[in-house]
Amino acid sequence: VRLLEAAAGADEATLVSGPPYFVPSREVLAEVLLDAGRPEEAAAAYEQALRRTPNRVQALLGHARALHAAGRAPEAA
Repeated sequence: VRLLEAAAGADEATLVSGPPYFVPSREVLAEVLLDAGRPEEAAAAYEQALRRTPNRVQALLGHARALHAAGRAPEAA
């Protein structure tokens, strides 16, 4: 997780978006946190990703999944 956090920080210093197959590191970090059973941290990581790319569908869906997993489903709507 620490390496992904560092990579996510490096992502923020570079391009806003890339080719369609490019997944921003902050989203990868969020997914790993969600898979590790840390939904609140995952939601926070997705929120950071969404500040950088506000309408990215994958980040919006991941954020909703993290909120749901954290017991905050009404916020995911």
